[in-house]
Amino acid sequence: MKPFRFLQAALPAPRNLTNILEARFTSFLSAYRKRRFAALSPFNAIAIDDDFDGLIALGSSRSTHDSYRLNDDDVDMITRRARRIVALMNAQSEGGHLTEDQVKRLQLATTTPKLVPVPDINAPDEIIDQLHSEFPWMTPATDAVWQALRLSASRGDQGVRIPPLLLAGPPGIGKTTWARRLGSLIGVPTGIIEATSEPASFALVGMQKGWTTAASGKPMDLILRTQVANPIFIIDEVEKAGRAMSQNGGAYDLASSLLPLLERESSKVWQCPYFQLPFDMSWISWILTANDASLLPAPLRSRVTVIDLPALTIKQIIDFMLKEGRRRDLSAPALDAAMIAMQCAATRGTMPSLRTALRALDRAEALQARPMMH
Repeated sequence: MKPFRFLQAALPAPRNLTNILEARFTSFLSAYRKRRFAALSPFNAIAIDDDFDGLIALGSSRSTHDSYRLNDDDVDMITRRARRIVALMNAQSEGGHLTEDQVKRLQLATTTPKLVPVPDINAPDEIIDQLHSEFPWMTPATDAVWQALRLSASRGDQGVRIPPLLLAGPPGIGKTTWARRLGSLIGVPTGIIEATSEPASFALVGMQKGWTTAASGKPMDLILRTQVANPIFIIDEVEKAGRAMSQNGGAYDLASSLLPLLERESSKVWQCPYFQLPFDMSWISWILTANDASLLPAPLRSRVTVIDLPALTIKQIIDFMLKEGRRRDLSAPALDAAMIAMQCAATRGTMPSLRTALRALDRAEALQARPMMH
């Protein structure tokens, strides 16, 4: 199996690499010379022993010090060799344009980012059983994930990879909560872009140098921070993403930026606008959510599996609250308080949703944690 490489390019040598190589070569050559000198005679070995305080007559006019100490020619040779190695590395690098800070961020990316695989053939069933138990109304999405996990486990893939999904359904049914829980159960990091509250295109791919707010995108940041190259990444309410305008009048929309990342082949050598280098982003599991999938452009819909989800029933919300309350170890009074809060919301005309249920549980948990007044 071919080793996974996240960064698909060679970095330039660190600025202090020449000094590092010179120190290593000097240490190696000095130790090698000492070993050879010591092997000539047991007296030589004693003479160069730092712990020996006596005097040894070596029977030679040449001092012990000069026998193995590096001379000026040795030092010049070491310097030339270190500089030649650095020059070769820089000649092969595509990152001559990178700043020192960018090189530091990417140094681990040349070898370290890993792929998290399915642990064993039974793991998909265990993960899906847990998801079904917690989110029974999300069965269509859970079943799609089960198929992907089973296939990954049977093939022995290097890492878990779920084909792009679009969860379409009314607000407040737990689409984002379900996706986060999926990442937790699989054991991979989870990231999110809120398409309604940030410039989604720039948050996704980043901004190249020349912009006042130049930065890498959130998926790149997540991989570099966690050193896991197959996270789950959520784009919430994707149909509401607007267009971002550059200072020179250029328009950038989320769909156009996302398309190359959803395609397996193009995402293997995706060109990061910020670092201006190719990266293998093909192992990211993309989960998009939308209230109305029909508002999305056809090219985007054609690259994802659209899963339509129904609205939640009151019974499903209550069942969820009971299970989540037990998972949080809420007391009976605290859980009753959460239920009452939900009933009050319903009487005020607020449509019950998973979002309001979670807020009620959060308040109940906070109240339970408060110290008792005497």
